[in-house]
Amino acid sequence: MRFSIIVPTYNRKNLLRCCLAATTNQDYPDFEVIVVD
Repeated sequence: MRFSIIVPTYNRKNLLRCCLAATTNQDYPDFEVIVVD
């Protein structure tokens, strides 16, 4: 089962970096991350 993580952001470069690091460290391999600025 594939799932999506949607991250809305606005002028939060440092927090976005931390968020993306946390999502890419997940054990589940079949997901996508969509960042909306």
